[in-house]
Amino acid sequence: MFKLGKDVYVSSWNEDMKILENRRVTGVFENGIKNITKIYTKDRTKPIKTTKNHPFSVFKDGEIKWIEVDNLNIGDNICRYKGHNTNDSTIITNDSYDIILGMCLGDSSLIQNKQIKKSYRILTNHSIKQYDYMNFKKNIFDEISSYRNSLKSGYTGEEQCGFQTKSINISNEFYNSMYNGSKKFISSEISRWFTERTLAIWYMDDGSISKSNGTVTFSTNSMSYDEVNILSKILKIKFNLDGSIYKTSKGIILCLNRINSLKMFDIISKYIHPSMSYKLNSDINNFDNSLYRISYNKNLSTTEIVNIEDSESDYVYNIEVDGNHNYFVENILVHNCQNASIKQLMLWVTRLGTDSKAVMMGDTSQYDVRRRDSGYVDFIKMVDGMNDLFLFEFENKDIVRNKFLVEIANRYDKYRFENEEKFKKPLN
Repeated sequence: MFKLGKDVYVSSWNEDMKILENRRVTGVFENGIKNITKIYTKDRTKPIKTTKNHPFSVFKDGEIKWIEVDNLNIGDNICRYKGHNTNDSTIITNDSYDIILGMCLGDSSLIQNKQIKKSYRILTNHSIKQYDYMNFKKNIFDEISSYRNSLKSGYTGEEQCGFQTKSINISNEFYNSMYNGSKKFISSEISRWFTERTLAIWYMDDGSISKSNGTVTFSTNSMSYDEVNILSKILKIKFNLDGSIYKTSKGIILCLNRINSLKMFDIISKYIHPSMSYKLNSDINNFDNSLYRISYNKNLSTTEIVNIEDSESDYVYNIEVDGNHNYFVENILVHNCQNASIKQLMLWVTRLGTDSKAVMMGDTSQYDVRRRDSGYVDFIKMVDGMNDLFLFEFENKDIVRNKFLVEIANRYDKYRFENEEKFKKPLN
């Protein structure tokens, strides 16, 4: 129960910093009678009751997206609060997949979690001589990783070092691009996530250089010719590096001659950890540790939608939250598009890819925040007239309803406009 004169705080998500915050509730609003939808999730028996146009945060295609309830589907993974001392998976978004890809091309593996569906752990082993390098990779996932102790090589029996992450959520597309079931399998789809960081980690893990002639060899012995050929094509397309494929008694290997090796070193030297600088053919190492900083969502996990059903209409209320304009409802992260600031809308727009298509929807007649705090109308004015962007405004005649209900809605809109202060209950 909210009490006037008392500061009330709720858990909220800072999308810029990817951290959980306590944010002050600055207002409570009554939005009238609305159609209600019930959402049932895998981790709870009672449904979440919400309106059809309320945006929920969904982990999809490696990104956290805001999707209105009416567009949610059974099987979607909506974001939920993750406690500090729980076994819930941590969301890893696709801006970090290139690092995981480089590790998995080399000495790491993604292991499916048997207890938590659609979640994985990164497992890494290295020779004890490469402890500093292993520790550097562990620190990339510092808060969600732990050391693996008493490791020995299955081939030589020599002591090894390693780490593993806690359970992580990644996109199915990413996992399937390099795994067939539980077996590693390189497909051409990995090109989507293959970056300079990928190449650097892969080289540090599985690459070597001939000091006599300067050629580089990638130990792809466990891969098929087709898989190595895919990697060779990626090096050409992404970095203009010409590789050669050779069949040896130990398997298929991928090589770069001296000229292409030097070109590669120019590209990756800033990513090469000092403990691995001996793999460079010169003193051009200028390692920058900040290039490996990633921001994972350590306080967000997911829960799967198992059923969606319409329910009876009911009175609807909402709250205004300072700053982030999102909050957790029974651990589920929700938002309001028309309540977003210009900064929040730009954060969403700048996440669109080259071939992306998107629809932004909001009801400018309903504000759960002070109108001066919403940037939705200002954003519409700002982008009006841009090429490849279409603005459409629905009118009352577009409402598909009983004429009687349309008339009531029109009268209700007029009543709200004339009595706006009655619908606003600020908390001072």
